[in-house]
Amino acid sequence: MSDAIVKDQCKFSTYGYACGKPVEHGRYLCEEHAAAKCSSCGKPATHGCGFCGQFVCGAPLCDECTYGTDESKSSGAWGFMNHIHVSKPEFADKHANVRLKSQVATLREALDECEAYFDNRADADCDQDGYIPNEEMKLLTLVRDALRKAGAK
Repeated sequence: MSDAIVKDQCKFSTYGYACGKPVEHGRYLCEEHAAAKCSSCGKPATHGCGFCGQFVCGAPLCDECTYGTDESKSSGAWGFMNHIHVSKPEFADKHANVRLKSQVATLREALDECEAYFDNRADADCDQDGYIPNEEMKLLTLVRDALRKAGAK
């Protein structure tokens, strides 16, 4: 029987070479790679980009993303001519929806803050023709309409 003990090692690989750092039993990624996010979609990364220009790219990617070439973009760094990271075709719609939902959530948060700000400052004067809203009240109305249309209120 051999005295060599096979240790648990990080399986994150780039261009066919695994990281190999020791990992806790039952885990397959080291701390560094467990924290890595896909450079295309932001999900947890599982491997490095294997594109090889002058150098290996190595940017973190998930199993749903890959690399490609986009000749409409600037050539970028020397050795990585038009190199991009994109969703694989079968995941493109899914990733677009996730990005869109994230952007909508960010906009809703901003509108909620605007609503609170304008709500504290909204006022109206009254004359013989009725109420005349100040600028904050006008903007508060727009913000609340946007939130209602977005389904937030």
